[in-house]
Amino acid sequence: MYWRQNCWEWQESLTVAAKFVVRKGAHHVHRALLSGLAIVLVLIAVAGIMAITVKTVSPLTVDYLLTVVTATGALGGIAFALYGWYSAQDLPRRVERLVSERMQQAWDAWRTDVVRQQEALQKVLASYTAPTVAQRIALLEQAVQRDPRVYNGWTALGYAYLEASRIEEASHAFLEAARQFPADVATAADLVYFYTTQQEWTAALGWLRDALRRDPAFWTAFMADARYEPLRQARPTQCDALKPQVAPEA
Repeated sequence: MYWRQNCWEWQESLTVAAKFVVRKGAHHVHRALLSGLAIVLVLIAVAGIMAITVKTVSPLTVDYLLTVVTATGALGGIAFALYGWYSAQDLPRRVERLVSERMQQAWDAWRTDVVRQQEALQKVLASYTAPTVAQRIALLEQAVQRDPRVYNGWTALGYAYLEASRIEEASHAFLEAARQFPADVATAADLVYFYTTQQEWTAALGWLRDALRRDPAFWTAFMADARYEPLRQARPTQCDALKPQVAPEA
């Protein structure tokens, strides 16, 4: 609701600004039309003077030519001025209609995204109480398919795959979580744990380094969490080498 209110306020502000720009543009258009009309009249006057000075042309012919030229120029100027006036009057309505259409499109797209995100989140929440790992996996697969950035979707799916001994799929899910949320230290920590369970020490150390890069405070959690004990025992020297110079307190 808050976003929608801001959206319509933004639309109103944009409409007012567009009308202001159009009014200023119309003012300049009117000035340009008047200047153009003045130039046309000057040219007509010059042509008339030149025609009068020609000795071989009779006064009757000169009067006729001047009348034709003057009438043509006047009608053209009036038509041009009327067209400019009509366009200037119609532009604010066009701008307002265009802005309204674009804002409606933006609102419809946002509403569609919200519905998709809510559906995905409901499936993730439902997976927490699923009686079997197969049902949990099915719900989580539907969730990430509906919205790849649903909160905890890929991580929960990775743990479900790991529980079902679907190692390759678990690896993909954990890596996708880290890709979707590159600033979240928790996704890197999950990969440290995953590779520790697979005794892939090099990969586990690599993600430990990445987790500490994201948040040096993770060192305290790493040392206290029993899940990482196999890695600490298998590669004690390499783990100590990654210790931050000043380990922040948790």
